[in-house]
Order: sequence, then C-alpha cells, then structure tokens
Amino acid sequence: MISISVVVPAWNAARHIGDAIDSVLSQSVTPDEIIVVNDGSTDHTCECVRKFGSRITLIEQSNAGAAAARNRGIAEARGEAIALLDADDLMAPRRLELQGSLLAHDPHCAIALGKQQTFRSDPERLALGNSTAGSPAVRPGYVPSAAMVRADAFALVGPFDPSLRIGDFLEWIRRAQSRGAPIREMEEVVAYRRLHEGSLSRSAGAQYANLVHKLRKTGRTE
Repeated sequence: MISISVVVPAWNAARHIGDAIDSVLSQSVTPDEIIVVNDGSTDHTCECVRKFGSRITLIEQSNAGAAAARNRGIAEARGEAIALLDADDLMAPRRLELQGSLLAHDPHCAIALGKQQTFRSDPERLALGNSTAGSPAVRPGYVPSAAMVRADAFALVGPFDPSLRIGDFLEWIRRAQSRGAPIREMEEVVAYRRLHEGSLSRSAGAQYANLVHKLRKTGRTE
C-alpha cells in the first residue's frame, strides 16, 4: 500500500468537522497523516479539531478559499497520494483501502475517482451504504471528497486555482485531462456528500452539472 495523506480544508466547519475526521479515523486502512487547514474560520472549528490531539495536523491561515486551503495542505503533505475530503462530507468505510490499492497496483493511474452518495438528513445518513449504483443518491465522483490523487500529479497539473470559489476541483480535473494525467473512475462509493444550506447554491449546482456533463463527454477518463 502506498502512503496516504488526507487533506481537509475547513471554514466555519465546527458543526461537521468532527464527523468528517471520525470517518477518516475509522477507515479500514489508517492514513499516514491527516491535515486540516483552517481557512480563517470565525467559529470554533480549531477547537473541534484540537480535541483529536496529535492524530491531526492543524494548519491555520487567513481566509483565502477552499482551493487555497487545499493547496496549502497538499504542499505540507508527505504521502505518496493525497486523499481529499471536504469538512462537511464523510469517507465511506473502505475508501482509503480501495483507492490506495488502485493506485498501488496501477502505477500509471494519477487520479482515482470513486462515486459519491449524497444525503441531507439523519435518517438518510443512517441508510448510507445501502443505495444501489443506479440510485439517484449515487452520482459520479467529480467532487474533492471522492478523489485520491498521486502526489506527483500536482507537478504535472499544477495546484487548484484559488481565484475560483466555485468549481475549482472541476477546473483542475479538466486541466488534468488536457495534460494527459490518467484518471480511473471507480464503481465503488467512496464519499458520502452532505447536502445542506451551506453547500452549493442552486445556481452553483447547475454549474456543477454542466461541467460534469462536459467532462464525461470528453471520454478521456478510463
């Protein structure tokens, strides 16, 4: 198994960051490090992270957006692969095992994208893992929380664009495609994505759907 760093950007994430970290700590494969980048939060995000002690590396910076926070965490990471996770999402129990194994056994793969399963409420959360591949709640994994990236891929593709507050990950994936970084789409659900008032707005959701459609039309993922 390759070494894995988990990078979590967090802004005013006190309500959910504990759940996100718990989902990492309960993985079937333990990551080599977990890095949380506090992006200028004004709530008690840092206090929530510090409760986990030395298991988490906490980095603090002035608010610059999720892309900049991800870039900071990636720059500090030591793992051969970077597992991205948004602070209000959860990892599926075997995510690191599945994606780490894929990258370990396919040295040509730069980016592993699993599927995401969305949820809104506590009852839906309790049912996580039970949806079939054809369920409306299971979607292609074109979100940070479903991606594991080989660390040296960032030298080829470059960092996330910090000028983008919406769609930075999709722009990065399109850039990865254009520069020939091999991407593997997996059938397994690796991320549980929380939908709530603080997530994407309706207009951002439409933009996301449009960008995903364009990405899938390229036919360049494997």
